[in-house]
Amino acid sequence: MSVLRGRHRFGRPNGGFAEEQVQYVMGRVANYILYHNPATMGRGFRGAVATSGMIATNKEAVAERAANEGGVIWCVGRASAREKRYFLYQRIVDTRCSYAKDAEDFRVTLTGRTTLRQGYEKDITDEPYFPQVKKLLSLGLQSLGDRTILAAFEAEYEENKAD
Repeated sequence: MSVLRGRHRFGRPNGGFAEEQVQYVMGRVANYILYHNPATMGRGFRGAVATSGMIATNKEAVAERAANEGGVIWCVGRASAREKRYFLYQRIVDTRCSYAKDAEDFRVTLTGRTTLRQGYEKDITDEPYFPQVKKLLSLGLQSLGDRTILAAFEAEYEENKAD
């Protein structure tokens, strides 16, 4: 597997540029992780949130890269603001970006196809890889390259694919 690393500039819809550290994995699909924060969003991940295939973010460059690369977005969330447990609840593919005219909420919405069965949720709070996941969750939509996390998430996907 070839890996290209470096700093790249990405065009933004408003005409500016965003520069960030990126890693391209050749011969593999790019993976991303997103945290559904119930305190910010006003509700937990269960129900319509889990099945909508939509995520919102202010990370325009990362969202555009995920959509352009055909990336997989792994969604992790909590059931409520009071809940202490974290759940892997969805895997989204084939995403497209749309942009908000006013940036009062989130500037970018990624809409795609959900690939985990309806009602799926896996408590990952006590998993050995969770400390690394939690670090990533605090950063918003992020690239996910940790092989241990990806192997665990892919195993969950293989056992819980949508029909």
